[in-house]
Amino acid sequence: MTDRARPWVAGACMAWLLVMAGLYGYYSITKPVGFRYCLSHLEECRGRTILLPLWRVTDIRADGYDLYKITGPIPVEGDPEGLALGDTLSVVSVFDPDRQLLVEREREVHHLRKAKVLLGILGVLMTAVLVLVGFRWQDGRLVARG
Repeated sequence: MTDRARPWVAGACMAWLLVMAGLYGYYSITKPVGFRYCLSHLEECRGRTILLPLWRVTDIRADGYDLYKITGPIPVEGDPEGLALGDTLSVVSVFDPDRQLLVEREREVHHLRKAKVLLGILGVLMTAVLVLVGFRWQDGRLVARG
């Protein structure tokens, strides 16, 4: 690839990334799945299984808890024993249109989620340091040292 083509290729890649992000946002709002869709289509969603991966606990009640991610809070009926505010859960649930909430069927608490996020940040920082140590700018180009 020539140096004159690099900005065009980079621009095309960024445009593709923006298109894909826009499509994800559009489909996440308009696809007929999830709790918000079920609230507006009660009978159609009666008994529908809804998966909530990696949602955060925002409220704990005697008969359940509330979850939040991008939308919410979403009320879930289930045993709140062992939960704490801020815990990250993955929940398999069933929609109950009469009470307009989710009934928990399975739940997994991700106890090490915060450690995983910190490990990811550490990996990004180490990569940045290795790039700074292993490469340098020379005549407007990135060149490997050595």
